[in-house]
Amino acid sequence: SPPLGAAPRRCIGDQFAMLEATVLLVKLLQNFDFTFAVDPDARLQPKRGLGGMPVADIGMRTGATIHTEHGLWMSVSKRGDPQ
Repeated sequence: SPPLGAAPRRCIGDQFAMLEATVLLVKLLQNFDFTFAVDPDARLQPKRGLGGMPVADIGMRTGATIHTEHGLWMSVSKRGDPQ
């Protein structure tokens, strides 16, 4: 049998939904800056990641999908606004 989603009776809107989600993500990334928000007193200890960039050890939990242990808190600001 074909893999899930490859059968002849697919949803006619799945391609549009994926395009719509992609456009939304692009618009968000164009208009907003996202920074990882780390509470200095939290259990999340800052460390260095790839390329020496500061990152936090957020912890991973697996199941059917991969999740963070404590969520992934972000600080969002509109691009061009003073910090």
